[in-house]
Amino acid sequence: EALAIAAQVAAALAAAHDAGIVHRDIKPENVMVRPDAYVKVLDFGIAKLAHAAELRITRSGELIGTPLYMAPEQLSGQRVDARTDIYALGLIGYELLTGHVPFEPATTAEILARAVRDDLELPSLRSGSVSRATDALIMRCLQRDPERRFEDAASLRDALALAFAQLS
Repeated sequence: EALAIAAQVAAALAAAHDAGIVHRDIKPENVMVRPDAYVKVLDFGIAKLAHAAELRITRSGELIGTPLYMAPEQLSGQRVDARTDIYALGLIGYELLTGHVPFEPATTAEILARAVRDDLELPSLRSGSVSRATDALIMRCLQRDPERRFEDAASLRDALALAFAQLS
């Protein structure tokens, strides 16, 4: 079920990214699962047009988004792109699979320090039902370096769909 939900979120992100939109606030509260298991991504209120001139809706140095679900580059004020949303979806996948976030909520400064410094525990170490293949998929989303994450949400969607199909 976690893989199916994540695959639908990845599909929604792929559509947004294809339209040049980076969500920037992917978190559980912005993912709605209907009773028929159809998933919707909500709240594009702080989304950014990926190829537009820099839009200033905050002052320089301000964080925008939910720190616990921010990628390291977003936490440190660097350029964000589709891979920033992929990191956040990796965190949601981790939480769906294990029932826990990779590290417990703390101050924004502690979240930043952990995101750029600490290694994350494999999901399978927190939940015995997580396969090594799923570990690899989630951990690829959670790479500190955006270049080491999935190139785009469509690639992630396909990998999640394949992982889900292999479980059936």
